[in-house]
Amino acid sequence: MRLRTTLAAATGVLALSAAVAPLAHADDHGTTTINRVVVNDGQPVVIGNSPTSIPFSVTFSDTTGTDGLIGYVDLWHASPHPKTQPGGSLLGDWENVDCHPVDATTVTCDGTVPVEPQEDVLRNYLADDWNVAVNAGSSTVTSYSTVQVKREAKLQAGVVPTAKPGKYKLRGSLTRADWESGASQDYGNRPVKLQFRKEGGTKYSTVDTFTTNDAGLVTTTVKPTEGGSYRWSFAGNASTGAATSTDLYFDGV
Repeated sequence: MRLRTTLAAATGVLALSAAVAPLAHADDHGTTTINRVVVNDGQPVVIGNSPTSIPFSVTFSDTTGTDGLIGYVDLWHASPHPKTQPGGSLLGDWENVDCHPVDATTVTCDGTVPVEPQEDVLRNYLADDWNVAVNAGSSTVTSYSTVQVKREAKLQAGVVPTAKPGKYKLRGSLTRADWESGASQDYGNRPVKLQFRKEGGTKYSTVDTFTTNDAGLVTTTVKPTEGGSYRWSFAGNASTGAATSTDLYFDGV
């Protein structure tokens, strides 16, 4: 409870579960050293509009052994402007961590941080670096490391014939999650690549780069001369995850 009360002060947000969150140590244990913390396998966290969970792993040692000890993480982001823009907190599921010993004094605890985008009151401006808070044994660190938290992007593709034989108009639509409304939001003025993979090939090559319009749309005309697949690709950025469309297959001339 000590850790989560601290987070509440930093973020301006306190989930109901914080009232029953335990200290991660027993009074009769010794000094705890946090050895390693990994969130989401070391990758940025990409959150859409649907419930999800973020995996974590905490490895720590205690001088008197680790029986009865648990370790978990919470994620939090300070309020950019306390009076008008609240921060955010996502609390680890400490009741369901799986702890397994590494040796007599070291244990690794694996668990998840559940995310309900609308219930957790995620704000779009919180797509940013979040602090990783760790509670393990007798050690409490409110800002052990950081992890990128991004809004999920989606890229749809379509094709329509043109009046000219052999030519086709390819269309793309780029959107990203709006955490506040639970809907998708057009993502305009962003670079997307048109890529092509030859039939039987394993790699895509970039044909050209285009910019979506204000409505998140992009179009171009192609005249396939060999069999293969086109797709749209968005590389992502600091606030938004990468996205790739489904393949558009052409059998060539």
